[in-house]
Amino acid sequence: MTILSNSIVTRPLTIDEIKACNFKTKLILTDTLVLRHCYRLLPDNRVQIGSLSSITGADASNDRHLEGLKQGRYRKFPALRDIKIDYSWWGWVDVSHDMMPRIVQPNPSQQIFYAMGYGGNGVVYSAQA
Repeated sequence: MTILSNSIVTRPLTIDEIKACNFKTKLILTDTLVLRHCYRLLPDNRVQIGSLSSITGADASNDRHLEGLKQGRYRKFPALRDIKIDYSWWGWVDVSHDMMPRIVQPNPSQQIFYAMGYGGNGVVYSAQA
C-alpha cells in the first residue's frame, strides 16, 4: 500500500543544540508509534525527521502534513522548537501490512532480488538491502 512520507531538515545545529537533543549517533533512529518517525543527525549537523502522513493523494500538499511533522519534532526534541527548517519534501513510499521490509529472490536459480516495504521500520534497513 502506498502512503505519503514527509521529511524536513533543519539548519545546521550547534554543539550545544546537539547536546540538548541528546544525539549520541548519526545512525538513523525510529520510534514505535503507529505512524513512525525516523530521525537522523546528518554529517553537517542538520537533523532530518521523516514520518508517514496520508494514505490518499487528494490532500498530499496540504500544509497539515508538514505541521504534523513539525509537532512530532517538538514532542521528541523540544530544543528544536525555534530551529529553522531549511528543507521540506514529500513523496510516496510503499508499506507492508506489518510495517517490515521484504527482500525477495523470486527465482532461486537466478541472482535477482527485489526489496520493498520501506515505509515502516524498513527505512532503517534499506542500507543493508
